[in-house]
Amino acid sequence: MPSDNVREVQQARASSTTLATLTGKAGQLIVNKSDWRVHVMDGATAGGHEVALLADLTSFQTAILEAIEDVIEDHGGTVPTV
Repeated sequence: MPSDNVREVQQARASSTTLATLTGKAGQLIVNKSDWRVHVMDGATAGGHEVALLADLTSFQTAILEAIEDVIEDHGGTVPTV
């Protein structure tokens, strides 16, 4: 027997220009045809919430590690204390 919390996932496609104005239905997935990223709609936010790609997270992780290395180098190779 299905739970009352289970809902059908709705999917759509839109260009960046169109997507920027859409609020969609809560839980709806919309693929941005301009860059092929997925946006999760909440029914209120224009453009929804863009889902991060693995490449985004890897780039962010690299940037953080480089920043940490810079701080360590700036402090003579020792980790600064707060």
